[in-house]
Amino acid sequence: MTSKKLLLQKAVQKIATLIDFDMPCLVTGRTRNNVGGHIFGKGAHPECRFNLHNIHRQDFFSNGSGQDDQKMKDGIKREYGENYYNRIVDLANKPIPKLSEKDYESAYKSALIVIDAYSTIRVRQTTGSRILLRERVNKMIGIYE
Repeated sequence: MTSKKLLLQKAVQKIATLIDFDMPCLVTGRTRNNVGGHIFGKGAHPECRFNLHNIHRQDFFSNGSGQDDQKMKDGIKREYGENYYNRIVDLANKPIPKLSEKDYESAYKSALIVIDAYSTIRVRQTTGSRILLRERVNKMIGIYE
């Protein structure tokens, strides 16, 4: 993975934790040490690796274990409902976005602007608000419609 792609990956995972501020891990229920965890792994599903609908808060240790994938999916269904989960499943069937190094750099710069703006908003969002924020930020970053 190129360095620009890796920087973008870290940035969108940070954005996911900002959107999910003060919410418990979807797997463990803990509110500390949360990171942006992928519902569908970025290696197996590169088409949705940067999509914020595929990235939600997960405890650092749960995310690193690789054994909690089904629990993460169950957490999404429990919190957001089956329809939203199915929407995420559909992301994994979309074509992989074809991006140049310049595209990654542009998306990363947009992500940094979002991080700067959202870092000051320290308010727990509603479930619906978190979905809308993910849609808005995906458009701002410019990889997904």
